[in-house]
Amino acid sequence: MSMEEARRALIERQGTGARYDAANAPRDMLLQVRRRTSAFARVLNDTPDDGLRLPGDAPEASGAFQVAKIALEARQMSLFCAALREGAVPPTLDPKSEDLRNALTLPPRALRHLFDHTAVHLNVEWRDLGAANWDSLVECDPGGPLAVQSLPDLRDRSLEAALNAMQAVARSARSEAGGGITFRKRLRQA
Repeated sequence: MSMEEARRALIERQGTGARYDAANAPRDMLLQVRRRTSAFARVLNDTPDDGLRLPGDAPEASGAFQVAKIALEARQMSLFCAALREGAVPPTLDPKSEDLRNALTLPPRALRHLFDHTAVHLNVEWRDLGAANWDSLVECDPGGPLAVQSLPDLRDRSLEAALNAMQAVARSARSEAGGGITFRKRLRQA
């Protein structure tokens, strides 16, 4: 059985309530983004809480900044896709600086929840985009027209940069804490 035949059989078995990517969605890039999102989540959950606290001198180097930025970018992309589906004017893809400042005040557990929620929301919005949406060009200020097919690639590049920064934060936090108690370890102990 080919991969396409297996995919069709799965869709038949799961019925009408399940969501799937449109036939013309960039499946390979969406798969790459979903995998990188998963990798980011693993690093985030292995980072001790101290790694997510905001240092006074360089907030952009903190785990809190990386998590807040990547989560709020996902939220903006979700709102963009929802507006596109509804025929409304899509918002900008850049998170508002006020939202970022507010997110930086969240405790580590809330930052983890923010990331989880926005990742799921974006995935749902991508699955809800129809074929016509995926093929469209959207006029964006200030960048000019944006191909909707390029959204997963933009997300992937942003996730890659955040993942690299988070890995450095996690290593530093674990070494400073002598291994530290991570979120994942706390779950196992509960």
